[in-house]
Amino acid sequence: MGCRHMPRGSCLNENGGDLTIFVGVDRADAHNDVCALDETGTVLARRRIPDTLKGLHGLHEQLA
Repeated sequence: MGCRHMPRGSCLNENGGDLTIFVGVDRADAHNDVCALDETGTVLARRRIPDTLKGLHGLHEQLA
């Protein structure tokens, strides 16, 4: 997903605790822009997905 890929299960903060991730979706007719931030506001990933069920499914797979 964009800027940096974190393997599943590696979402730990710098202190070894769970990492809180905020995900924002900017909806449009043809596509949706997605941005994921950590708890400090650092951009973890950006992605444009089509406004389709397949696009939403792909986003879900990346975030799971």
